[in-house]
Amino acid sequence: MSANPNRLFREFYSNGEATTVYSDPYLTQPSGKLDPSISHWAITRVSNPTQADGTYSFDLGDNQWVGLSDKTRVIEDNYYFQPGTPLYNENGQQTQTIDNPKHYNYQIFDVTTINGGIYVKLGSDDQWALYDAGSPY
Repeated sequence: MSANPNRLFREFYSNGEATTVYSDPYLTQPSGKLDPSISHWAITRVSNPTQADGTYSFDLGDNQWVGLSDKTRVIEDNYYFQPGTPLYNENGQQTQTIDNPKHYNYQIFDVTTINGGIYVKLGSDDQWALYDAGSPY
């Protein structure tokens, strides 16, 4: 997974995983694990230590660096969703679709896991979109 450090990030979403924490942005010195009972982590800094491979690391404060995996995500403040994108409630039931052909960029208010997928809240409790259904551009 990769991320663009020029974007504004809302949070690191650990998805309930005990993600390894490192004391350096190169992710070489393990110093512990994230608490799996917490999934939302503020990002204080972003680093691209090797710059060659597009891999970034994220400081969660006080040199607590994490990297991305298949089960974790960096959630951006805003994301693009096309008209027709299904929206769901927190129980995973589809409630509507995005029906605004003039507006593609949506502010993200929250993130959660629904039926094993990572969903972001775009408005009310009935407006959760699958994060992978959107795009940063």
